[in-house]
Amino acid sequence: MDIKLFLLIIALSAIMAPTIWAQSLSPVACDCNKAIKIPFGQNGSYGPTVPPNGYGKVPEIKSSKNDIYFFEREHNSAWYFFDIKHDGVLAMTITPVNPNDDYDFLLFKYTDSCFCNDLIKKKIMPVRTNISRTGKGGPGITGLNNQEKNSFFSAGIGKPFSKSIDVKNGEEYYLVLDNVYPNGNGHTIELGYEKKVQITGIVLNGENKPVKAEVSMEDYRGSEVTKTVSDSITGKYILNGSVIVNKNYSVVYFEDSSFVQIREIKSEDLIKDNYTIGNLKTVLPRLRKGKKYPLGTINFFPGSSRPLPTAYPSMRALCKLMKKNPEMVIQIQGHVNGTEHSPESDSSYQFIIQKLSEQRAKTIFDYLIEKGIDRQRMSTIGFGEKFMLFPDPKNNEEAMQNMRVEIEVINY
Repeated sequence: MDIKLFLLIIALSAIMAPTIWAQSLSPVACDCNKAIKIPFGQNGSYGPTVPPNGYGKVPEIKSSKNDIYFFEREHNSAWYFFDIKHDGVLAMTITPVNPNDDYDFLLFKYTDSCFCNDLIKKKIMPVRTNISRTGKGGPGITGLNNQEKNSFFSAGIGKPFSKSIDVKNGEEYYLVLDNVYPNGNGHTIELGYEKKVQITGIVLNGENKPVKAEVSMEDYRGSEVTKTVSDSITGKYILNGSVIVNKNYSVVYFEDSSFVQIREIKSEDLIKDNYTIGNLKTVLPRLRKGKKYPLGTINFFPGSSRPLPTAYPSMRALCKLMKKNPEMVIQIQGHVNGTEHSPESDSSYQFIIQKLSEQRAKTIFDYLIEKGIDRQRMSTIGFGEKFMLFPDPKNNEEAMQNMRVEIEVINY
C-alpha cells in the first residue's frame, strides 16, 4: 500500500471514529476507618470512581424510615474525608456516571480519633444531608449549593441539593455516599469555595432598542445557576447568583424571535472584578431568512470534531431556539483553522481538512437530532479553511475561534 494512502486512512479514522479515552477509575472505600482523602485546596475533584459495592465490613449508618439525618441503611457506600484550607463557603457536586443511580449523602464534621466508632453509636450528627430521590430519570446530580435554603432532606421525592455550609481553616469533614441501586456505576465528587456574584447589563435588539429577554447563567455542565428577565422598557437586568471559585460560566441571552447570544464569564475576570461585573451590552440580532449567525462559543478541540466544554451552552440554546420556532430551517456550517493540517501542497491533507470541517457540522447536526429536532429542518456543509475569522492567527485564542460552526437561516 502507498505510504501516503496509508497515512490518509489513519488520519481519516482519527477524525471520523469516536474518540476513546483510556481512563483509570479512582478507588472507593466502603468503611469509615478506611475513608479516602480528597485533595482540596482552591478546588477538589475525585473520580470518576469504580462502583461502590456493598457497605464494607461495618454498616456504620442505619436508622428509621424518613429520617432527615441518616440513611435507613447503607447499600453501596463510599467514604471520603477532606481538610479545609481557608475560611469560606463550601459547595459540593456529586455526579453519577449513570444518571439512573441514586446517590444519597451525609456530611459530618470530624471530631477526634473516636469518630468512626462514635458514628456507629450515633453520637455524632451530620451537618448536611440529602437522602431525597435523584436517580431514575433525572440527571442524578446532588450536593451542596447556596440556592437551596434547607440543610437536610429525608428519603422520598425532594430537592437534589442541600444548602452550602460555612467552613473554617483547619476543619476536617467526612463524607459518605450511598447508591441505593445494586450493580450501579461510579461517581465524581467536586468540592469548591462558593462566592456570590452579580452581573448587570442591557439587552438590545438589532435596531439598538431595549428588548425583553431571558438571561441565565450556566455552569460547564449546563446546569442553570440563576436566571432573570431583562426589562422590556429599559433592557436592563441584574443577575444574582453563586459561583464556584476558579470555574468558568456562561451567560445565555434568549428571545424567541432573535438569534441567541452566549457570553463566557471566565474565572479570572470574576476574581479581578471582585465577583461583580457591570454594564455588559448584548445585542440580539433579529432572525431573518438568508442571514448567517456566528455562534462564537461553538468551538472544537484542535484536529477534532469533539466540541469544547464551552460549546455546550450554545448548543443547548440553539436547540431551544429551534424548538421555539418550529418553521425555522438552518444550514450548519463547519470551519477549521489553517494550522490544523500540513502544507497546502499536500493534497491528501487538504482532503482531510475538508472532511474535518464537514464532521464538525455533522456533530452539531447529530446533537440536535438527539434532542428531538427534525432532521428535515437541517443541512450541513464544510468550508475547510476558506472563511477563517483570523487568516493569520496571532495567538491560540484566535486560532481556536477559527475552529467553529456557524448557522445560516434558510427559512424562517
